[in-house]
Amino acid sequence: MAAPPPCCQGTKELLVDFDETKRTKITRGKKRGTHERQKILDILAAAKVCTVSYLHNGEELRVVPQLFGVHEGWLYLHGSVSSTMFKNHRQDKQAEGQSADAEAGAVVKTKMAISATLIDGLVLARAHMHNSVNYRSVVIFADTVHVITDKEEKDKGLRIITEHVLKGRWDDPDARNPNKAERDSTAVVKIKLSECSAKIRTGGPNDDKDDMKNACWAGDVPLYRVYGCPNADKTTKGRRISVPRYLRSAIEDSRGASGMAVKPSDEGVLTKLGNVGGGRQQLVSFLMGAVLAACVALILA
Repeated sequence: MAAPPPCCQGTKELLVDFDETKRTKITRGKKRGTHERQKILDILAAAKVCTVSYLHNGEELRVVPQLFGVHEGWLYLHGSVSSTMFKNHRQDKQAEGQSADAEAGAVVKTKMAISATLIDGLVLARAHMHNSVNYRSVVIFADTVHVITDKEEKDKGLRIITEHVLKGRWDDPDARNPNKAERDSTAVVKIKLSECSAKIRTGGPNDDKDDMKNACWAGDVPLYRVYGCPNADKTTKGRRISVPRYLRSAIEDSRGASGMAVKPSDEGVLTKLGNVGGGRQQLVSFLMGAVLAACVALILA
C-alpha cells in the first residue's frame, strides 16, 4: 500500500473516502462523479477560490467568493469581522445565549454549501448543444461552522489560507505576521470536510452519429493555469529585491505543468527586476498572443 500523503499521515480518518449522502448523491453524469477523498483533496489543492453559499438570518440566501485553505480534513475561511457572513455567525451565537467570544472554537449551526471548480479545457462539438468544457469540481455541504477565537489557532488558520494561495509565503522571513489589531478585526472559521462529492470531465466531444458527417472542426482545447512574470512594485524595484525562491518555484512548476517552452527561470527575468515587465515580457506576451490567435483562427476556419 502506498504511503499516505503528508497531510494525512497519522490520521486514519483522512484516508477514508467520503460517504454518499442524500445531498452528495450524483444523479446526473454518475460516471463522472466520485466521493474519493484524495481526488477531492487534489481538486481543492489546485483551486485558489471557492464559492460559499449560506443562509443569512436563517432565510435569505447569500453567495460570496472566498480564498480558502485545507488542512487535515478542515476547510478554513477568513474575512472581516464586520462582513455579513462572519457577522451572521456571531449573531447566531448570541441568539443561542453565547457571547461572541465566549468560547474558542465554538460551534455555530448554519446551513452552508461550498463549491470549487477548475476549467481544464473547451470542448467544441459539431452540434452547439453538445459543446462543453472539461472540468474538475467539488461541492461541500455543512450544517455547522467552527468559529476560531484562540490566538494560536487563528494564526494557524491564517497560515493555512496564505500557504494555500502561495506555498512558502507565510514563512518568508521578510514578511510581517498579523498584529493584534489585524487579528482582532479578522474572523477565521473552519468547516469539517464530511459531506463532499466531485465531478470530473475529460476528453473530447460526444457528438450524435448523424452529426459526424458535418465538416465542422471538433475537439478540445486545453486551458492552463499559468503564473506570469511577476511585476515588482516601485519600492521593490527601487531596492532591487530579488524574487523569492518559493515564488520562482511556483512559476516554474506552473509553466512545467502546462508544457510551455518559455521558462520564467531565466535569470534575466526573475533576478534582474529592472527587466520584469520590460521588453522581454512584452516579447513573450506578443508571441503567446500570436500563438493563441493562430489557434483561434484554426478553430473558426
